[in-house]
Amino acid sequence: EFIERLSPEDISQSLWRKLKKCFYYRFLENKSKENVVKRIQFDKNPSNRFKGIITYLGKGNSKNVIDNKIIDITSSTCAGSGNEPFKSIDYEEDDYFHSYSNDKDAWLCFDFKERKVRPTYYSLKSYARNGKNQYNVQNWVIEGSNDKDKWTILDTRNSERSIDDTNASNTFEISNSNEFYRYLRIHQTGENAKGNSDFRFIISSLEYFGYIIES
Repeated sequence: EFIERLSPEDISQSLWRKLKKCFYYRFLENKSKENVVKRIQFDKNPSNRFKGIITYLGKGNSKNVIDNKIIDITSSTCAGSGNEPFKSIDYEEDDYFHSYSNDKDAWLCFDFKERKVRPTYYSLKSYARNGKNQYNVQNWVIEGSNDKDKWTILDTRNSERSIDDTNASNTFEISNSNEFYRYLRIHQTGENAKGNSDFRFIISSLEYFGYIIES
């Protein structure tokens, strides 16, 4: 009745954005009742930064998602053995993913296969052997896709210094995420904190929080 009585000219852009969010969350509530959507929430506790979707899918052990082929993780380049993309979800160790040093288009992509994810937060941890102003990522975007062809930017960070230190971690909120995606990608968009045109892309840990549509 409300929708039928409301005229388009009565709706401001701000009101329409609020209405869309309201409709969307009602949709999620209905889906949750059907046991289709699972919510993995970040509780704002720094100790739980890396207890999100990947850990949930691994039933408490993040490495299970690779061993059991639950997700695939790929990258634009890899510096070599020991720095593979899957190192980014080994949350209990000081391992790390490392791209080629001259990779100016470096990215790391999670493929959730038969599942889809709508991320609301994500956590990053820096390289365990770096200090400040070293090879720590500071410019990036988070992107989502369902075909690996068309990508939607969900979050943008420029000159972000909160993880520019040894084993530094932070959790970031995603505000532009209203869809579910099979693929989530972190894409470096500029030089790392060392500067001087250094583009090596190093991540010790990456975890997502949000909603999952199970198959």
